[in-house]
Amino acid sequence: MLLGLLAAAAPHASGARAAPAFHAPVDDLPSAIVGDYRIDFIRNGAFVVSRRGRVLFDGGLLFASEGWQEWGTQIRRSGHSDSWELTEAAGGTLVTGGTLFSTGGEARFEFVQSATLGDNVLRLSYEIVPLTDTALATFGMTFHLPVAGTAPAQVDFWPSFNQCVMREEPGQEALASCTARGVAVTAQDGQRVALVGVRPMDWTAHDDRKWQLNTFRLIGSDRDATAALGRGEAASISVEILLGAAVSSQVPAGALSFEADRYGRVALHDRGQKIAEGGWGWLGGRPPWLHDSFLPSEPTITRTADGALVIEGATEELAYEARIQPREDVASGAIYTASVHGAAPEGAQAAALFAVPVRLVAAAPESEASGEDAAGPHVVRVRYLTGVTLELEAPAPWDVAEATINGVECYLLTGPADDDPHDGTAVSVSIGLTPAEAAGEESQ
Repeated sequence: MLLGLLAAAAPHASGARAAPAFHAPVDDLPSAIVGDYRIDFIRNGAFVVSRRGRVLFDGGLLFASEGWQEWGTQIRRSGHSDSWELTEAAGGTLVTGGTLFSTGGEARFEFVQSATLGDNVLRLSYEIVPLTDTALATFGMTFHLPVAGTAPAQVDFWPSFNQCVMREEPGQEALASCTARGVAVTAQDGQRVALVGVRPMDWTAHDDRKWQLNTFRLIGSDRDATAALGRGEAASISVEILLGAAVSSQVPAGALSFEADRYGRVALHDRGQKIAEGGWGWLGGRPPWLHDSFLPSEPTITRTADGALVIEGATEELAYEARIQPREDVASGAIYTASVHGAAPEGAQAAALFAVPVRLVAAAPESEASGEDAAGPHVVRVRYLTGVTLELEAPAPWDVAEATINGVECYLLTGPADDDPHDGTAVSVSIGLTPAEAAGEESQ
């Protein structure tokens, strides 16, 4: 692992915040500064991320056969032909090339890694070519986090309701597994790092102290790349690493909190447990929840004078804007609106999609008109076993169905969007979280 190798190369950050930029000294290895974070690279592109002198994690490619009879990583095994080059394009792109070797010393894959920077984000894209026939069970990314400074930490997979804790005391080696677009690790001091794939990945979390290593490990296996490389074909992988600003807004009310990320996804928490998750997505044309819809080219996040959070982004297919406006009538809540412009996937319709675990609620939610007539608006209320109440309001009736999301039985709440041929598609949802005490007073 690179943690020990490059720990000394992470100096304390100065008081001034530098714009995201690569640095390529003539007589040293390349590095990058992204806000308060420093990223140090070795010649083949494997990297260490640190903040204010403390190493947070390292990362790179990984492959393994069934049962890990054979494996190799970009971090630990590199070839003499590894190289790097920093382009002069706008913002700069760090291009590195290398070879992945197995534990037995055989050259198995060649790869080219392209790294770019954005506001609180490191983007990595890989082109991989197999050199030999290799029986693969896993090909993807691996990240190592030192126990000291990380534990205790909350690990949150999304979209999903799978969570685990990286504890100070050693426990079982396998902590969690989940198929998800991303995983976020939140340390006790509130620092948060998120790892996001361009498509869903098979994630696993591990405590490596069983192997006499003082680290936690996250592995994201890309099914498409694993299958293609196992057939002897070239493959590609793309990920984003969000540093610090993965969660952009939080409206707390005691134990309840509402948060939104740079993709326009929202999550609702009660005492640290995720109780609902949603945002806008597609109906038809794609799986409704684990959709590999986009990684925005460079979303912009701004906060308006009236306290609203505005997230704007674009993909090859469309442009979107998500707006989260705090509700004045609810201590913890927001008005979530999203507008989508461009070509939707064939046969797909935009919609508001929210999921709620069945195990957490007292009864199945029901949609009802909240106005003076059946025309709406329409409200669906979710009453949790803890006494908390979640209320979602939209112009059209909500559809309530049961769905399994990463092995968790959920109620999937769907509110179709309003389509306008001139203005695109609009999704509007008013979200309110009522604490247990207040909910009890209302029922009396």
